[in-house]
Amino acid sequence: MTPPCKRQAKVANPQKKRLRPLILLLVALGVLLSFGCSATPEPEPRSALQYFQAGNLALNRRDYSTSVWNYLRAISLNDETPEFYYNLGLAYYHIGNYPEAIDAFTSVEQLRPDHADTYYNMALAYHKLSRTDLADKYYNRYQDLLSIRKARQRLEQSKSGAQKAMSASNTPSQTKPLAKPTRRSTKKSASPTQPKAAFSNQVPKWD
Repeated sequence: MTPPCKRQAKVANPQKKRLRPLILLLVALGVLLSFGCSATPEPEPRSALQYFQAGNLALNRRDYSTSVWNYLRAISLNDETPEFYYNLGLAYYHIGNYPEAIDAFTSVEQLRPDHADTYYNMALAYHKLSRTDLADKYYNRYQDLLSIRKARQRLEQSKSGAQKAMSASNTPSQTKPLAKPTRRSTKKSASPTQPKAAFSNQVPKWD
């Protein structure tokens, strides 16, 4: 007669044989998953300019939330570029978040205080918040910068005109000697070989 302990051992052996293929399958699956994860390349980090460009694309299609996210990412990588804050302010303004728009435009003011459009947008944002005193303040500053810009343009034009007049007055006038009478040449005058330059389309620059 077989002892009880040996009977139990015989009953346990078939269960181990059934579990062994399942364990091997799980181990193989884990190895494949770990290999696949290690083989997947990590995404390259994007630059501030790339986030800025992505924000501009989202802004053009009026996806203002996405544009805000991209501009904030660009600023986190480069916080000294006024264009990033300016476009962020525009996105916030279109969303209706006027306090955040004012904060963004204030950063532009600190980085580039001579940018007139910044003060115009700040005036609009304060007007939306019913802060007419601050709206008038920044709109007047916008007008002042426009006047300064026009005055500089007139000054540059007057300087260039004065330089042309001075160069013309300093050029000595030359008297041509009397030419001796000669026979009229029968040869035709040479025709110009180079065409005149065509007018080019001027693309206005944003300042």
